Amino acid sequence: MVNLLDHLLYLLLIIIAVSVILSPYGTTKRINNSNPTSLSIQFRFDSNQNLEMASKRIQKELKDLQKDPPASCSAGPVGEDMFHWQATIMGPSESPFSGGVFPVSINFPPDYPFKPPKVSFRTKVFHPNINSNGSICLDILKEQWSPALTISKVLLSICSLLTDPNPDDPLVPEIAHMYKNQRDRFMCWVPFVEAHCILDSDVKDDIE
Repeated sequence: MVNLLDHLLYLLLIIIAVSVILSPYGTTKRINNSNPTSLSIQFRFDSNQNLEMASKRIQKELKDLQKDPPASCSAGPVGEDMFHWQATIMGPSESPFSGGVFPVSINFPPDYPFKPPKVSFRTKVFHPNINSNGSICLDILKEQWSPALTISKVLLSICSLLTDPNPDDPLVPEIAHMYKNQRDRFMCWVPFVEAHCILDSDVKDDIE
């Protein structure tokens, strides 16, 4: 009798499992996941959602920046493109860059703020952490980025980098070497490079 009940219970479990698998919900889910058109529509829907969310976040940051701009910095969209900004950084007074005016390009990714903006100088800057292309070696623009950060905080961090370079994590080793070992020469090169757009290779020749 017990064995018969066990067999009946086993058959009942099999029937329940088969009914769940063949239910409309389960069938529809498998079809949707295997349908390229459905996946494409879902991808476009997610992309549009990301763009809309990024645009709202950028607009909010723009309003906040206009109400309370960071010291010695300004920024805003180029034309009507909210994802492409141009900023201006005034050289910090306590740095060798004092008196300089540095234009900066800012490009926001479609999935901002979950990915950092691409920020680069548009002119030559003689600095261990800024190469001849204007790329900036700054941790918050790479692995230390957080959605809680804003472009205003990024600009302030760049100002701090101008005042206090990080020669231990350089983009231009020759300039880092000069900064660490020939500080007076570094201080003299900064305004000279700004005025004449000297290349990094010329700095290397001078050190050697």
